[in-house]
Amino acid sequence: LPRLPAPSLGRGRARAMEAGMASFSAERFDPVDFVNRACASCPPEEAVDKYLSELEMKLQLMAEDASAALEDDSAAALARVPRAARESGRLRDESVSLRAKASALSERLGESVEKSAACVSRLAAVGAIRERMEDARGTLAEAAGLSELLVTIDPVLASGDAPAAAAALSQMRRAIGAVVDVPQFADARQRLAQHEDRLEAIVSPQLSDAIAARDAEATKAARGVLESIGRGDVAERLYVKARLAPALEVWASFGAADSQSFCDWLPAFYEALLAAIDEDAMWVEAALPGQRAALVPRIVCEGMEAVSAQFATRISKAAEAALAANKPAVDELVSLRARTHQFAEALLPRLKGCAPEAVDRALCAVDSPYLLSLEGYAPAESEQLQAELRRANSGASGAVAGALASGVSSSGFGEAVAALEASVGEMAAALERSIRRCVVATGLSEADESVKVADRVGAAFVAGMMDQLASLRTACAPYGVQQAQQAGKSKAAMQPAAADEAAFEALVQGALALLSASSAIASRLAAMDAAAAAQLRRGGSALAAADAAHAELPTVAASEGSEHPYAGAEVSAVLARLRIHSPGRDESRRAELQTMLAGVLNDDGAGDAAQAAQAPVLPMVAARAAAFEKAADALVYDVLASRVHRHLDGYAKLSVWEATHMSGEAGAAGNSFDLPTFSAYPQACATAVGEYLLTLPQQFEPLLGIGPSSPGAPNVGGDAVDSGGAADDTRLASEWVVRVAGGAASLATSAALAIEALDDSGAAQLAADMEYLANVVSALGVDVPAAMRTLLKGASAPAAQVKAMLADGDGADARAAAAVLKMRAVAIETAAATGVASAAEGAAATGQGE
Repeated sequence: LPRLPAPSLGRGRARAMEAGMASFSAERFDPVDFVNRACASCPPEEAVDKYLSELEMKLQLMAEDASAALEDDSAAALARVPRAARESGRLRDESVSLRAKASALSERLGESVEKSAACVSRLAAVGAIRERMEDARGTLAEAAGLSELLVTIDPVLASGDAPAAAAALSQMRRAIGAVVDVPQFADARQRLAQHEDRLEAIVSPQLSDAIAARDAEATKAARGVLESIGRGDVAERLYVKARLAPALEVWASFGAADSQSFCDWLPAFYEALLAAIDEDAMWVEAALPGQRAALVPRIVCEGMEAVSAQFATRISKAAEAALAANKPAVDELVSLRARTHQFAEALLPRLKGCAPEAVDRALCAVDSPYLLSLEGYAPAESEQLQAELRRANSGASGAVAGALASGVSSSGFGEAVAALEASVGEMAAALERSIRRCVVATGLSEADESVKVADRVGAAFVAGMMDQLASLRTACAPYGVQQAQQAGKSKAAMQPAAADEAAFEALVQGALALLSASSAIASRLAAMDAAAAAQLRRGGSALAAADAAHAELPTVAASEGSEHPYAGAEVSAVLARLRIHSPGRDESRRAELQTMLAGVLNDDGAGDAAQAAQAPVLPMVAARAAAFEKAADALVYDVLASRVHRHLDGYAKLSVWEATHMSGEAGAAGNSFDLPTFSAYPQACATAVGEYLLTLPQQFEPLLGIGPSSPGAPNVGGDAVDSGGAADDTRLASEWVVRVAGGAASLATSAALAIEALDDSGAAQLAADMEYLANVVSALGVDVPAAMRTLLKGASAPAAQVKAMLADGDGADARAAAAVLKMRAVAIETAAATGVASAAEGAAATGQGE
């Protein structure tokens, strides 16, 4: 049947339906969703059933069209299958044929290669023969030309025609290179060198005259002639010689008769050397183009090489002259080094554009005259430092000797202490100057040896101070101060001689002055060590900067900027770096120096706590300073404790401890009466000790406000001093009061424990003494020793209750308890016997009553 025409749809409706039809090609087509969207697209003015009917008809027509198209395409495809099969068979047959043809061609090609290989080898042999023949022809031509040149070169040289002679010699050099193995020309090279020497002798005067006349064209032409024969450096050598002549004249002008010292005169020579570098800069670029970068280091190297030996001699003579004038030789070397550093600093901008090796070579040449002096720097520094410390020690030695002569009970002790403190200040300043000189003179290249020297000499100085301290202790012996050699001796051997109150007061004031001085000395030496560490740290940082600048030399040389070599680095550090890394440097010393500087640099910037804990730069000085402070503290303590020793002398042998037994029968008869008993009072020796201890805070009042951390103390570190100094001084005084009072309590306890026997009255007296002293030390803030508490407890108890009271163990000291039981053994036995008798009498009385 004929297909009916599709119902007419509006344009909008048709587009909507076509868009909806596209959804059938989706992989996840949902018919429900399609119908819903179709209903949603229905125009509002049209009925839904009509719209769906039209859509159904449209879908049916489209399905019929698709089915018809599928049938047509299937029929066409089936019709093409036989033809495709025939084409495939034809292609297979053609490929088999082509494979057979290619195999045949490969076989024919292999046969052709085998046949042509023999021909190719014969052609190669013919080519090699041809090349050898051409070489032989060339060699014969060169030999003929060389023979002719050897004959004709003499007239050319004799004529003075330098360009022609240079051309002939260049040709002769090429010819000699071609006939090098020909026996007939074995001496040709020697003859060529002789002819080149003759040509150089002809051209050199002309070149010197041209340089002197500043004739750029003539200089350039003569240099070209020399370069053609491989001797272009002659032009640079003659130029350098001409420019160095004025500077060498200046050098030769210095003599022994000059009024100026070598150090004051040296800048004149350096200025002449810089003038030789700066002269005719533009002319050099015209006459010797491209050679200025090589000429500047060469002028410096050859100029310093010409004067190096005399330079070193003059350095030695300058040091000798300084010694003759009573001036330190090392200071003279430092001054000379300062002049050289100024010259090197002025030289570096002129080395811009030079090769890194040339820059280092020029700086090494500038530094070369000092190498011998720097190798002996540490011994020279040791001599100067020892001389300075001898001067510093002379005042202290004289003061100590005066104290020994006049007696420490006068003002001699205080003067000796003040002299010791002043000498330490001078010693610390000398050590700081030593480290600073090492940085300035050597740039720390000799720091490994110099620091050892400073440490060794400084430690020897502090050891001498300890000897003087021992002398002061010896001078204090007549006043009851124990001596170091008395350790282990009996107490009888250590008893003090009688001394008046005024002498002892002077001695105590001197001891307190020593206490303050020892604290100030420790602070000053610590500040000195910190200053030395800061100096080494700055020098180490400068060396690190020089290392970094050296690594940048190739970049600086290749750049077109205005930066010069080693820009930003200190010249002294640059020269020190070159010495440290020189080939002749001992590897062990280099490693030791690097280790020391690494340790100093690692301690930088870590805060106050880390700086306080860091290893000292001068360890021997630090150890001796700690030993000195300990010895000074021991002497102060012994002086302050000497009065306690004196008052407690013979305490255990007093008769009061056994008054009844020592009086014998008379005492027994005297006690037969029933006399009243009275409370015991502290003895005079105990009250003297207590009164002395109570005056200790007053004794320490002069110490307050002058300690190392107080506002009135000298600011040795250079930093601001905080306001906590008074509190620190008060704490120091309190600590010493506690220390002396605690020591006095221990001494009193030891003296009491030495008592052999106690009766009841002696025990009461001992209890009164110990109670008084315990109250005194408690008032001073000291804990009463356990032995003293045990002794007081055992002495104050009735004899019958001693064992029971000591047995309860309430913080009792075992040694003191045993001593008390031993002392009161007789009284305890008597009390026990009396108790037994009383019990028997009581029992008897009870029986009689019953």
